[in-house]
Amino acid sequence: NTMTNTNWGLRAGDRTSASSLDTLTIDHNNASQFANWDDSLSNSFHHNGFFAWAESGGMLRNVKIYDNKFGPAWGIHTTGGVFMSGDFGSTQVYNNLFLDNANDAPSNGLISLWPHSGAGTGYQVYNNTIIGGGVGRGVYLTGGNGTGVTTFTVKNNLIYDVGTAIAQFNPESSTMVADYNLGNSLKPSEEYYVAGFLSPAQWKAMGFDAHGTSGAPNRSGSYVPQSGSAAIDTGTSLSSVFTDDIAGT
Repeated sequence: NTMTNTNWGLRAGDRTSASSLDTLTIDHNNASQFANWDDSLSNSFHHNGFFAWAESGGMLRNVKIYDNKFGPAWGIHTTGGVFMSGDFGSTQVYNNLFLDNANDAPSNGLISLWPHSGAGTGYQVYNNTIIGGGVGRGVYLTGGNGTGVTTFTVKNNLIYDVGTAIAQFNPESSTMVADYNLGNSLKPSEEYYVAGFLSPAQWKAMGFDAHGTSGAPNRSGSYVPQSGSAAIDTGTSLSSVFTDDIAGT
């Protein structure tokens, strides 16, 4: 599907505690131009490429979001390119392309996962290409509002020209494994975040991205890494999760 000039590209949400959805796949969609729904008076319309929530007592499980293109032109009231909140689990976000215009970015992050129940695993963010506009966050993760521990895994993402590449909020109620990611052209002193901003050196000192790189991605006009790119041969095999890239290769 191709969707333009819409407030949300796609959405799924619960209305009552009796609502449940198990197994949802969002793939091969193109959603952009959300600024058409800007309103100057309030945040009545918060824009998203894909918005999912389970906040009325229902639950959402086994979600796969892959091979999509989200953005650009997010507008002034965007919360996330992919924005998920509430009682959801077993979610994979991979092989997607996220694009920003200059100085135009979602307020939370291009990928924003907020499992309120705080009691799940299997939140995986893999192999996404994020091309920012100099501001905002690439990946925004927060577990919380519950007594359990949420586990996030973030690998093989190419994150370029955003303010903060990866941000983990509420680390007391979530754990994160982040490795093999490329973060380049990030905002100085705000490159990463775990309960406070971290430099790349501090990020690595906390045990993140031991195999990560900050080299130039050297990409083509279609965002494919070219010869000399720091992204080539610096990832890890994720073939147990998927075998093809966004182009079907």
